[in-house]
Amino acid sequence: MLDSTVLVSAFLTPRGVSAILLRHAHEGAFSLFLSHEILDETANVLLDDQRRLRRRYRYPDASVHLFIDGLRDLVPVVIDLPSVTVVARDPKGKTLANAC
Repeated sequence: MLDSTVLVSAFLTPRGVSAILLRHAHEGAFSLFLSHEILDETANVLLDDQRRLRRRYRYPDASVHLFIDGLRDLVPVVIDLPSVTVVARDPKGKTLANAC
């Protein structure tokens, strides 16, 4: 499973590492699954006119819709996602570097 940042990167840089990952998945190198939430978040990020990337990269909304629709056709969409507990911060305030 890839998150929306990887998908956004694949859209913006078609020859970049993220796009290469998608191509490998398409070629069967590994199984990739996505969720409606990840696809929706990806579309929202790419279509948000208030984001700096919309000013930096020029692309039509139709290209975003084609990209998302292509992912829906290419990759199985997982519907029944498990609940995940997120730890936003280490309660003791340690970073990974000083936790050891």
